[in-house]
Amino acid sequence: MTFETIDEMFVWLDKSRAGVVNQVENLTDEQLNFHEPGRWSVANLVEHLAMIENGILQMIEKGLSQAEAAPAPAPAKVSPPVSFERFAEISKTPKIAPDFVTPTCEMPAHESLKSLEKSRAELKNLRPRLESVDLSSASFAHPYFGELNLYYWIPFIGMHEARHLRQMKDVLTVYKASHQ
Repeated sequence: MTFETIDEMFVWLDKSRAGVVNQVENLTDEQLNFHEPGRWSVANLVEHLAMIENGILQMIEKGLSQAEAAPAPAPAKVSPPVSFERFAEISKTPKIAPDFVTPTCEMPAHESLKSLEKSRAELKNLRPRLESVDLSSASFAHPYFGELNLYYWIPFIGMHEARHLRQMKDVLTVYKASHQ
């Protein structure tokens, strides 16, 4: 998957978020909180997504302010296009989340979904500013993928959601098998 415009990135964000919401919104508390030993529940995964998106939103706001301080016009298309193909192998291996984004197990899934809704609204409010300057010079380090500029961080939110959506589906498959 590649992205050449902010518009394509936001379309992807809407698609990935819809997948998470559709997966979670009608689950019972038992389904939301079910987990195998040493694994996260669906509720934990949603809480983690909320923590990550809020953190990335803060980085985007900071990076955007940096880009606006020394403004260069936004390109019509990001060049080279943003692609996560080089991260495909790294993405397949299990990761241990840093403590600051490890679920507390205290936030109910509906609160995590509200947090995701709020942070996404804030990100969408930044869109006109994101489209007005070149974001390639504003970058932050990712613990596994290294330095990423804002053109990567924006669609990364959706990639991260898609990864954890697959995990949610795996958790629910195990839940269903254990409740037959």
